[in-house]
Amino acid sequence: MTPILKCLRTDPDGLGPLIRQSHQQPETTAICDLSGGWLDRTSLCLWSPMHVTCVHIHVKSDRIEEFRQASTLNHRESIQEPGNQRFDLLQSKDDPTLFLLYEAYESEAAAAAHKTTPHYLKWRETVADWMAEPRKGVPYESVAP
Repeated sequence: MTPILKCLRTDPDGLGPLIRQSHQQPETTAICDLSGGWLDRTSLCLWSPMHVTCVHIHVKSDRIEEFRQASTLNHRESIQEPGNQRFDLLQSKDDPTLFLLYEAYESEAAAAAHKTTPHYLKWRETVADWMAEPRKGVPYESVAP
């Protein structure tokens, strides 16, 4: 599966081949065939399906700052993983004890591999007692960018 790529240039009508640069390997630039994905004409970027998990987390009110710190460390390592497209840590504006992890990977295998990494295993163990209730991961597949 083609990863989501940063587009560097398109032909003037926006319909031809793209010169692309992988965010995973910035030194690698290649001409891209659009048959593997869709052209988003607004951003002129190639789109390919992603495997996304939204993890809903409710943290104990006295552990918010520790959770933020531990999760930020997990985020920094997760975005370096092969196949990672995006890994966001979000906190509710209305209820600071509610968090959402938005995890996007280029394949189910890459998403599964995330759960075996040392940083994820450390994060999971570290935050386990800080949960007000069990976290819930909801898997999604992208339909459109």
